[in-house]
Amino acid sequence: MRRERPGMPHASAWGVGPPPQAEAWGIQPVHHVGADGPVRPFAPESDQRQAPTRPRLLLHLCCAPCSTHVIQVLQERFQVAGHFYNPNIHPETEYQRRAAEMEGYAQGIGLPLLVSDYDTLRWHEAVRGLEDEPEGGLRCLACYRLRL
Repeated sequence: MRRERPGMPHASAWGVGPPPQAEAWGIQPVHHVGADGPVRPFAPESDQRQAPTRPRLLLHLCCAPCSTHVIQVLQERFQVAGHFYNPNIHPETEYQRRAAEMEGYAQGIGLPLLVSDYDTLRWHEAVRGLEDEPEGGLRCLACYRLRL
């Protein structure tokens, strides 16, 4: 069943590959899942009769509330695992609180989850010199690059 949010196109409407603004944002994709057609997992010859598995997807997660819908939608087509890494969140107690909520949610739905250590030093290094950038500016791009 296809789920869509009001005003949001279904992923198939975006076509294959990165969004057009990816190049402008400086995002260089490493691999496109399914760019050449359906993804077929490797199976030894003796194992060819097993049902095909869904491709795996590692999803960056910012917090539990923002993740629920997208995880449900992606799990229809992928084996989803989550990665919580957000060194831009301050103070550390807030980071730990969000990580704990994400862990609780992931455990409740059986989602494999990797939680990275709080590493604010790397974030400060990544955005140094961009402190006066407006919201949505180059500082955000530097933060996305770090986290992804």
